[in-house]
This record gives sequence, structure tokens and C-alpha cells, in this order.
Amino acid sequence: MLVVALLLPSGLWGQNPPAARTESIPTVQLRLRSLTELLNKAEYAAGLVDQAETFRAVKALIFLARLQGKGVEGIHPDRPFGLYAHVKPDLVTSSFVIMIPCADRDSLLNLLKGQLGCTVENQRENRYKLALPPEFPLMAVGIDHLYLRFERDYLYVGRFAEDLEDTRLIPAKTYFASDDDGTVLSLQVRLDQISVDVKKFLLAQLEMFLEQGMRDNPPEDDVGKRLAPWLKNHFMNLAQTVSLDAEEVSLRVYIDEKKGELASELRLTPKRGTLLAENLRAFAERKSLPAGIVQSAPQAAMRGGVHVGLTPLARREFAHLVQDIAAEAIKKATPDEREFVQGLFQAVLPTLKAAELDAAAVLLPADRQGHHKLLGALGVHQGKEIEKFLKSIAPILTTVELADFSFDRETLGDFRIHKVIVNGWPERADQLFGTTTLWLAVSDRCLAWSIEENGELLRSALKKAQGVSVPLVDVEVSAAALLPVLAPQLHPDEIKAIQREVFGDKDGRNQDRIRLRITAGDQFTLKVEAQGPAIRLLHTADVLRP
Repeated sequence: MLVVALLLPSGLWGQNPPAARTESIPTVQLRLRSLTELLNKAEYAAGLVDQAETFRAVKALIFLARLQGKGVEGIHPDRPFGLYAHVKPDLVTSSFVIMIPCADRDSLLNLLKGQLGCTVENQRENRYKLALPPEFPLMAVGIDHLYLRFERDYLYVGRFAEDLEDTRLIPAKTYFASDDDGTVLSLQVRLDQISVDVKKFLLAQLEMFLEQGMRDNPPEDDVGKRLAPWLKNHFMNLAQTVSLDAEEVSLRVYIDEKKGELASELRLTPKRGTLLAENLRAFAERKSLPAGIVQSAPQAAMRGGVHVGLTPLARREFAHLVQDIAAEAIKKATPDEREFVQGLFQAVLPTLKAAELDAAAVLLPADRQGHHKLLGALGVHQGKEIEKFLKSIAPILTTVELADFSFDRETLGDFRIHKVIVNGWPERADQLFGTTTLWLAVSDRCLAWSIEENGELLRSALKKAQGVSVPLVDVEVSAAALLPVLAPQLHPDEIKAIQREVFGDKDGRNQDRIRLRITAGDQFTLKVEAQGPAIRLLHTADVLRP
């Protein structure tokens, strides 16, 4: 399907042979581990959720096929697979080569003819022409035949016969030489080798798709009607910047069954000196006060933070947009509501117009009584205005018995600390925290809060508060510590039994991590990591089941 996506609609395709290629690095490179390794890793991953039997059965079939000495339908089970492609400006001359490890030529040809319904024509030694059946997916993009070459234990399948000549072919030994880092799958796309015309075509298709989605699902409220076009335009600007300024995008998937680790990583590398490169460096240099407040917590069942924002031009556009939305909301408010709505927007507009989300939070593990504590912080602009608004509506909230306020309990540095007793707290929240007390600290740059009885966690965090460098997004979970929150229906004894089943007599705190991390700088990187026992624990506790 990757090949189909690269080749685009059938109307663009002809049967002309490609012009001589000058670039040495393919536009697209895909590498897959051998059948044996893929099945071993798939069996491990599936076993974490009790679905390993299917893969064990396939492994048994491969073992039987080994005994016959002809591989699996002619495919060698212990060598990797590959694909590389060169995308040309006119698309018609673009090409690809698929690399299939071969254990037995006749068996592999029989697979193509018998199982897939292809017609194979022998042209010369080790070379064949493959006519595809009408139902084959590549027929949808106008490709009705391929070319084959058997060479050094591999079958090469090419778009054009010329791509299988010695001067163009990349030998398997060379292609897989650098693939020694244990990845299950690796994909690299050189965006800088794709022509501007092709990128414009793809961007136009994306814009048509978004516009069709907006027509099919139009926003129903006034805010949505104003935001939707801006979001679409901003997204398209972002897509255009990435397509023109990015050098390479890569994806890697790791499964290490011996270490019990799973991970996937998406990486975007910008061209030097471009706007994209400058923006990524700018994001990497930002510091976060909320993250500095939250990181002081000693242990965490879950810890997370996000620090993202818009570029200067997009920020100015967004500021005008939210200003208009606020003016419209105030105008439409009834006389009884207008003072409240006007005060609300006066308090939050400076923060909204800054178009930056800087927030962090941490949930502490349960204490001996089974109660958690929550500490959070949010970057704001003109926080004193938010505090002023809160004080103005506090009498109303007290009158309707939603909350009881005790303002200005103390001052710590730039922060003034307030105490709020929340009435009508959900029963689950009461069980989780063992208190209905919310402590709120306000400065002009930050709001910080904690859910705890005496406020000591918040005070301790504020005393150590300072801005720290952070990723764009960073969320880490301790599955064992978070399990009582995710599975409240389980009795503590049941949770202990599940942990013993997964971890044995070992301390599971070093084997139960799941993490999402997005970073900027020289590259944009999105990485998801999980330890196998963490997935196994959540599955055993029915957290991952539908």
C-alpha cells in the first residue's frame, strides 16, 4: 500500500521507461526484519495481551517449512525485507524496487503464479516479466506488470526493467548494512528529493479533503464557525512549511523481547537555514515555570507537561480572532449575564491572545490510606486579573453552595495562596483524594493548585519554583502506581495479586513505565516508549480491554 500511495492516481501513469537516474540515495527506504524475527517480536507483543497463540501457530508452520529446505513458499525466513523508491518530478518515471529474501526460486515463482494469480514470463537468465491479475492493488494506479530479477539469495521486484540492471540495483548486502540497531521496521522519506510540483499536488488534495470535511460536518455554533476556517488555513500553512522546509522524515519501530521494551519514534529533520529549522530551535529554547513547579514532586503515578505555542504571525491572527469572539459573546449576552461575561473575558483574554499552552501536572502515588495528591500549574498572562475575577464571583458560588473560599491565606514569593472547599465534589474524586480541599496559588505569570488537605505539597513546590527547559510534550505513567485510579472497581488485595502475577516478587516500579515525549531543536521527534510488564499489568487488570 505504501507503493500505491507514492504512485498516485492512474491518470498520471504511463508505461514509458524512466530516464537515467542521477541521485544515489532513494527518496523512500523501507526495511523490515526477517519473518522469524517479526514473528518472535509479534508473539511477544501479542502475548502481553493474551493473543500469542496465533503467532505460535504460524511459527510452527515456518518450522515445518524449514525442514523441507525451501523456506516459506520460497521466502527465506531469516533474512530481512526491503523496499526503496525514487520519486520523480513528473511521477511517470518514478520507480520502486521490492527486495524479497529467496530460499527457493521455483517455490517463490509458484507463489506468484499459483497464490497471487500472476503470469510469469522468462526473459533471460534470472530475469522475468510479471503480468499482474486485474484484482491486484497496483492495477488501480495503472501498473499492470512488474519485472523480476533473482540475484544473490534475493528476488528483486522492479517497476521498470532498467531499475534491475547492475548500474541501478542496490545489492541487499549494501542496503541492509546499516540496519543493525535492532529496529523491527524503519522507514525513511527524503522530502527534499520530492519536487515542488508533487508537493503542491499533494497539498491541494489535502486542502480539498479538509474543505469537504467542513462541508459535510459544518460547525453549529458561532465560535466553531469562526475557528474552523482559521484552523484549516493554519493547518495548511503548517503542512506547506513542513513539506517545503523538511529534509527527511523517518519512522522506526522497536520491540526488544529480551529487555521487555517497545517503542516507536517519528523524526522530522528540517533543512538548515529554513523557517522550520528556526521555529524548532525557538521551541527548544523555551523555559516553563509550571514544569519547574511540578517537577519538585518526589514520586509520580503520572506526570505530564505540555509547552507549545503558535508562530508570531499565527499568534497575531489568533489574537484578533479571539478578540472578535469575545466582543461578539459580550454583545449577545443578556443584561443579567453581561457583567459576568465581560469580567470573564477581561480575565482570560490576555492568556488566550498569547496563544501559548504551558501546563504541567503530577499525580502522586496513593498513601497508606489509599489517597492521592494532585499538583498542577498553568502559565498565564496577567494572572492578577484572573484572581480579581475569581474574587468577584466567589460570593455567588458561596451563595449557591458550590464552594467556600478563604482568600489570601499567605504569600510565597510572587504567589498569593487561597483555600477553596469544593462542595458537591464527585464521590469518586472524594475517594481518590480523601479531601474536598483545593489550594490555589496565583501570580501574574502562573496559576498553581493542589488537591490535598493541608497545602504542604503546593507550598513546597512554590519554594523551589523556577523555569526549566522542557520538551513540547512529556507524559510519563507508572502503571503500577496508577492502577488504583484506572481500575477503581478492584479491591486493593486484587491489585496486589495482579502485580504479583506480572512482576513476581520484584519491585514493579522499574518495569511499569509508559512515556510519550515530543521534542524540538535540531529535529522534531515524537517517541512513544512502553515496558512490556506495564502493558501486561494494564491488560490483566482489564484496563486495556473494550
